[in-house]
Amino acid sequence: MKFQEKMKKLCACGQAIDWIDDKSFITAWKECPYGTWLHWLVDELNCKGLLSDDLYNQTEAALCQKGTNLSPADRIRNVIPSNSVQRAVYKLKF
Repeated sequence: MKFQEKMKKLCACGQAIDWIDDKSFITAWKECPYGTWLHWLVDELNCKGLLSDDLYNQTEAALCQKGTNLSPADRIRNVIPSNSVQRAVYKLKF
C-alpha cells in the first residue's frame, strides 16, 4: 500500500493527502513543510502503539522549542529518527 493510501486510511486532512501525492514516506518526511502534519503522524502512530511515548514527547517538546531559526518541521525531524517513524508506518494494518 502506498504511503498516500495509508494516510487516507488514517484520515489525514485533504491538503496533506493532496500534497503527498505519489511521494514515498522518506520523501514526504524530508520535505514536509508543516510541523503540525509531522506531529499529527507521530501522534497517530503513538496512539496505535507503534511509536513510544518518549518519541511522542520529544515531538511535543520540539514543537514548543523557542529561540531557534529552525522551522517546527525541521525541529521535529531533528529529534525523531525517520527510520523509527518509517518502521511504524509500514507496520500499520487496516
